[in-house]
Amino acid sequence: GDSGTNGGNLSSGAGAGATAWMLWTTNGDFCNDSSEIWATRMLDGALQTGQSVSIDFDNGTIRTGKYVAAEFLYVDSEGLTNGLAAQLYFQGGSTNYTLADSTTRTTTIPYSADGGTVRLRITGAGTYQLTYRGTTYSGTLGASAPTINAIRVVNKGANDESRYAGDEGNLYFNNLVVGCVDVDGDGSCADVDCNDSNAADRKSTRL
Repeated sequence: GDSGTNGGNLSSGAGAGATAWMLWTTNGDFCNDSSEIWATRMLDGALQTGQSVSIDFDNGTIRTGKYVAAEFLYVDSEGLTNGLAAQLYFQGGSTNYTLADSTTRTTTIPYSADGGTVRLRITGAGTYQLTYRGTTYSGTLGASAPTINAIRVVNKGANDESRYAGDEGNLYFNNLVVGCVDVDGDGSCADVDCNDSNAADRKSTRL
């Protein structure tokens, strides 16, 4: 769907593009008020120090008490989600987004229906940096997540109470990318010389 259609008059942009994946919920005649939908994508392997994962994330309006989230996970060999490494979410009725990892804190990132790219980069053993809408936070991965090998987006009842309320509460996502290993140690993969002889230091994969 078109991520520019959510958020009603609060939105002026399509943060996940005009052709994006969409998660929609309702508490209409076939669901209840706790309706929740999510999409999970396993990565090809656990992120190493210097690697990053990013996704375009565009929430719309969010009902009070409900939430949308971009979650970075550790999933074991049996496919069970054993740990929430980091979670960026917005709960309806709040002013700013919240970041949860080994602790929970309210960010300075205000609500927006315009979306943007959520990017997480592993900076060391159990540590990371997360950037969204131009603001970066450093943190420690959740205690039950030794690393990150999956990403999940969640829409926990964000849409309006009516089944036919339109697109305002839809959550859109797109362009999942796993970045390269920062072998040259400059703290970034984005500026790696494409002639670098170390292939690991220049490779990004769009999933």
